Amino acid sequence: MNWRILISPYTITSAFCIALLLLTVSMNGALWAYGFGALLLSLMFVLDRRNEYPALVWAVCFNWIAVVASILSADLLGIELSDASIGELRVEAVGYNLLALVVYSAGLGWAVRFGKGLDWLAQNRNSAINEHPVTLQTGVIAYFATLIFAELIGYIVLNIPQLQQPLIALFLLKYVFIYLVASTVFAAGRGYLWLAMMLTVEVVTGLTGFFGTFKEGFFIVLIAFIAAGRLPTLRMWTFGVASAVLVFVLSLLWTSVKPEYRRWVSGFSGEQIIVRSFDERVAWMADNLLESDFDYWQSLQRMVDRIDCTAVFAQYLAKREQDEIDLPSRFAGGLEHVLMPRFLFPGKRSLDDSAVTTAMTGRRIDSNTSISIGYLAEAHYDFGPWWMFVPIFLIGSGVGWAGRYFMTRDAPYLVRQSFATTVLFGFFQFGTNFDKALGTLLVGFGVLALFLRFAYPHIAFWLSGQSYQRIELAE
Repeated sequence: MNWRILISPYTITSAFCIALLLLTVSMNGALWAYGFGALLLSLMFVLDRRNEYPALVWAVCFNWIAVVASILSADLLGIELSDASIGELRVEAVGYNLLALVVYSAGLGWAVRFGKGLDWLAQNRNSAINEHPVTLQTGVIAYFATLIFAELIGYIVLNIPQLQQPLIALFLLKYVFIYLVASTVFAAGRGYLWLAMMLTVEVVTGLTGFFGTFKEGFFIVLIAFIAAGRLPTLRMWTFGVASAVLVFVLSLLWTSVKPEYRRWVSGFSGEQIIVRSFDERVAWMADNLLESDFDYWQSLQRMVDRIDCTAVFAQYLAKREQDEIDLPSRFAGGLEHVLMPRFLFPGKRSLDDSAVTTAMTGRRIDSNTSISIGYLAEAHYDFGPWWMFVPIFLIGSGVGWAGRYFMTRDAPYLVRQSFATTVLFGFFQFGTNFDKALGTLLVGFGVLALFLRFAYPHIAFWLSGQSYQRIELAE
């Protein structure tokens, strides 16, 4: 990882100015102070001298943003968080989440530094595969091939629920190749047009999907930017700033049109579900994004509220005080759900995050909206206010072990890091329920591990631009 980006005078000065502004101007300065203290302590656990895990910094910062979003939301409204609805419980929820972030980060750091339980599975790293890098051209081709293949399989298994979760995990492979291409571009200082084209595809396919997954590709590129092994050039900074601005603006626009778009794309005609074609979805987005007037300030407030993972935690605490929650163990139920694969148990119930949130908070949720309670609240419900941090530490350790597994495989360093990054950057986010987070991690890990173990050796030399050597070795 290029720590010079993180500890450069420009980065430190910018971070200090932002922190000073928030501490002095904000009506919630004390909470910001606690927040920054928790962030620094968490980063101390995951910063690694060997620079193998840049995604750990992202995992910590992303969850931290989800926690302090409630403080930012109060600042946008010009109030103290303690004065908001169930204000004291909102502050308590922030405290629980900040402490959980430190414990989660400790689990991550412990697993990647000292948790050598999976290292015995590593193969000999001195094979010929380690001698060959990935070229820009083959990385781009592999990205589009993976995207097209996943889309084709998606149409085939559209009505087969047993195969839908492995299919979603198959899409993770495109993030592997985005990381490889971005790293290659930043190292060589050329190929930005190809990278921009890939991100454009991510924007179009993400905005026209149901969940708006257009940001993840940019997040992967950001991690590759932090991990770059050279000082950032003007072109790198320009590309990075432009990408950040684009993601921010698109997020505001998506927040504005999301409710209406989801009602439209999941519409009904009589008893039949209306299936919207890709062309129809692109046309709808083009019409509504280009021709509508948006209240950007209101969209910003809604976006911050949507990111916040502590508001529902506070609502859960309020309902818990009334002793009205009657649910079976959330963690035991999550383990049971994962241990019953759908292809063996076709009648297994589908996960309904909103139903769980309603049961634990009493909050009524619109049918076109899905709101999770988050596994931190579930841990509090199952284990109490102190023992909840034991499973949080174990979850952090499990995610860290998943990343360490890929960093100990027999593949080029950059390839291993791309797989580890794909696992670490998006799994077990604080706002996700335990059952869904665990199932997604296990399936995603399994798909990536199988691909790296069985498929990658057959395309390794092609990715390096030296496919003819594969024939020579075979002979």
